[in-house]
Amino acid sequence: MIRLSATDLVGHLNCRHLTQLERQVAQGAAAPPKIWDPALAALWERGHLLDWHRREDKAVFWEKFRLSDLTAEDLVDEKAAVSGLTFVEVVGGTRAAPVQRYRFAPQDTDLRAGKPLHNVGGSKFGSVKAIWPDDSMVDIKTRMDTAGVHPEAVFMHEWIDPEPMKQSLFRLAAYVAVHGLEGDGPYAAARALLLRQPPTLNDGQPLRTAGEGTLEAAKRVAVGLGPGVLPIQGPPGTGKSHTAARMICALVDQGKTVGVVANGHSVILNLLEKIVKASDETKIDVQCIQKPKEHGPDSHRLRIAKSAAQLFAGLAEDCDVGGGTAWRGRSGRPFANMTDA
Repeated sequence: MIRLSATDLVGHLNCRHLTQLERQVAQGAAAPPKIWDPALAALWERGHLLDWHRREDKAVFWEKFRLSDLTAEDLVDEKAAVSGLTFVEVVGGTRAAPVQRYRFAPQDTDLRAGKPLHNVGGSKFGSVKAIWPDDSMVDIKTRMDTAGVHPEAVFMHEWIDPEPMKQSLFRLAAYVAVHGLEGDGPYAAARALLLRQPPTLNDGQPLRTAGEGTLEAAKRVAVGLGPGVLPIQGPPGTGKSHTAARMICALVDQGKTVGVVANGHSVILNLLEKIVKASDETKIDVQCIQKPKEHGPDSHRLRIAKSAAQLFAGLAEDCDVGGGTAWRGRSGRPFANMTDA
């Protein structure tokens, strides 16, 4: 048996937010958690998830310090950098923050459009507007304080604040502290994942019947899946996105609103485009909406939201599928509240 109190959660999750729960208990505003449940071993086992974010952040910042200490000559050997830059011309942007084109020495680089750049020494310089590695050419969108500055080398480094992830874990932990891991209620998918429970289907259906193809089974399972998680695993090119798009169309056909969440905007867009294609092929009317990092025009069956508020408003009105990174939950749980799957 494991007794898990609010104090235990503070220690094991290293989560400052949980002091709120303890304070409410002390003030009599909330009942003290009284949980004796072996199933909580699952949460105990994963109790350092928030500390994991802190450890990961340390590695990210140490990498920035390492790159900042390198000279332009050293950065030639770094995939996160380009060195030997030669200014060519200004190709766009504004007078205050122009886009400057450079040639660079032939080198193996992982620079990608949209990623933030730092000058030799670590100061912020701008971001990658476009890059052509085979031609050893890059367009850099400068900042107001770097316009007209021409560096010898730049390196790519990005840190994304994990605070929304921590808040999400806190909400789960606070709920479990009072209600336990098992039973009906919110966070069913997360609790099922922690307990390593297999997916459950309504009416006791099997995941796959005799002679049933993978795609047909996936579409049937999608509309009959109970609270929980259904992983679909496979190497690139095996049809995971193709299958997911048709599962989502099947859900929309049943009147469901679906959320598409991933760590990157391009991954979300890729699936949304496959959903649009599947919608046209299956004749199931699906309207998608996405909040990307960079705004563009609306397209066939895909609306671009300029803010999280527009994303949520679209889901509340006439959109069936909404796409956004997990960071859309920064202000709470609106994304989860407005979707069925």
